[in-house]
Amino acid sequence: MAAANDMDAILAEVAELYYVHEETQTEIAQRFHTSRGTVQRWLQQARERGIVRIEIAHPVEMLSELEDALVGKFGLEGAVVVQQGPMSILALNKRLGRGCAQLLLDILAPNMKVGIGWGSFFPHVVSAMAGLGPYQGFGSTFVPLLGWIPEQPAEAQVSEVCRSFAENCQGRWVSFYLPLLVEKPATKQALLDDAYVKEALANWDDLDLAIVGIGTTQPRLSDIMVRALGDEAEQIYRRGLVGDICARFIDESGQFQPIGFDDRMLSIPLPKLRETETVVAVAGGERKLVPILAALKGKWIDILVTDAVTGYQLLKLTG
Repeated sequence: MAAANDMDAILAEVAELYYVHEETQTEIAQRFHTSRGTVQRWLQQARERGIVRIEIAHPVEMLSELEDALVGKFGLEGAVVVQQGPMSILALNKRLGRGCAQLLLDILAPNMKVGIGWGSFFPHVVSAMAGLGPYQGFGSTFVPLLGWIPEQPAEAQVSEVCRSFAENCQGRWVSFYLPLLVEKPATKQALLDDAYVKEALANWDDLDLAIVGIGTTQPRLSDIMVRALGDEAEQIYRRGLVGDICARFIDESGQFQPIGFDDRMLSIPLPKLRETETVVAVAGGERKLVPILAALKGKWIDILVTDAVTGYQLLKLTG
């Protein structure tokens, strides 16, 4: 009996890694020092023993109804909802990235000017685009909306994301290899007076489309706060600000709130972002629920890409 229970525990662990955490069978085989064929047999046994139960709930129809409900409730131009079960942040970002890439198949057009913000989902958008194209963004220009963030991998930096978008769309990109936060206001002003920087930032004036993330202000969960702002992050949390878009912070009601180091920040101001014809925001998961709701209340976004659980929670919180 003990041996059978031990085997059931192994089957449950393998099933969780495969179905919940979305590890590949090869990755699981490496974990257990076995073959891919053995992992396949274990997954089959997990289904036969009832450890894994598969339920089909016609997700396309359900998600379409949820998208319509979000559009109606928050006055959006559109919404894209991806499925979500219990999963890691990485797995969620992969799904959100694919959802965004699918959306871009419909809304990208030739010769657009597209602003790119910050979000850990962006590398997954780029990866998904490579397999979904061709895209109709021929000749479009992709523009960073903020400076680089310390200690982030190169492929996640905004300028590099712009370059990847341009490659997928046969367009061009604007490089902006300057830090998000500089040491002194005078340093920022000197940079703004530089002809190269002026030319780059002038692209913010007439954006057709912007794709942004919505950040949380929870210190342990926010890359921008921890890596870019350092000690400055404390005042944001202390003031009760709940989220950010391109490192510009909003309160629970969605109102933009200036902070003491805005004059050292190299990122698009939210009033300027609002002038963009269409703003797409990509965010999901429980940790992002409050900032997403705040961004919706503030009318900062036009199209939301999120997951089903978050979508239902947004509707529930607003009655």
